[in-house]
Amino acid sequence: LLVIKMEKVIAPFGNYFRSLTLKTRIEFADEKWEYTEEPHVERRQEILKKHPEIKKLMGPEPLLAVYVTAEVIVQFAIAYWISVYQPGWLVWTLLTYVVSGTLNHSLGAAIHEIGHNLAFGHKYGPANRVLSLFANLPMAIPVAISYKKYHHEHHRWLGHEELDTDIPMKIECQLFRGPFLRFIWILINPAFYAVRPFFKSPRPLTAWEVINLVVQSAFDVLAWHFLGTYAFAYLLIGTAFGFGPHPMSGHVISEHYLFA
Repeated sequence: LLVIKMEKVIAPFGNYFRSLTLKTRIEFADEKWEYTEEPHVERRQEILKKHPEIKKLMGPEPLLAVYVTAEVIVQFAIAYWISVYQPGWLVWTLLTYVVSGTLNHSLGAAIHEIGHNLAFGHKYGPANRVLSLFANLPMAIPVAISYKKYHHEHHRWLGHEELDTDIPMKIECQLFRGPFLRFIWILINPAFYAVRPFFKSPRPLTAWEVINLVVQSAFDVLAWHFLGTYAFAYLLIGTAFGFGPHPMSGHVISEHYLFA
């Protein structure tokens, strides 16, 4: 994990970082690195030791498909209402920030769970992928399948500067220093989060990603054509709000970054 201050180094389990050569550690000297085991393993053991009953909550939850469907329907209904009644900019802004931002972030969180096959289980991978494509529709940007691919890399290489695509690029750390610039970074963080994997650790395009792109593009064209720009912007900008300066996205920062 990349941190700013480090009092001591503890690596109870041992991992990739302990095998780094002296040369590599010197190259990392521009930042303070904590060479510990990635936290999921240790936290999982501690939690299960104290609360073994939590195991009952583990596993797939088909009701996720119901929640996703409800949220998608609500988003479509509001977009249609905007298309018909053309509310003023203040009402539109409030709806976009409060409702669309919240629901699209919630759908993004659902895509995370579905990416781990937690809707229908590991035996039904294609069904999980289809559900993720459906959840992706109101977000207007094709992210479901690429997110799954690179998020698994995040878990596999947690804390690795080059391979963990959730770690900001060096240019981000260098450009956005101080409270004001970091606030700007929060505003445009959805863009960084979307393109960072393709710069840090690009992977070959998959068939499911092509399907995601085609399905989402077709939906976007139809939504824009039949509902109009105003309603389509409600969906698209809601995604930017929901993953940027929005209370719902606070957990993304608290789980992945440390500011000093």
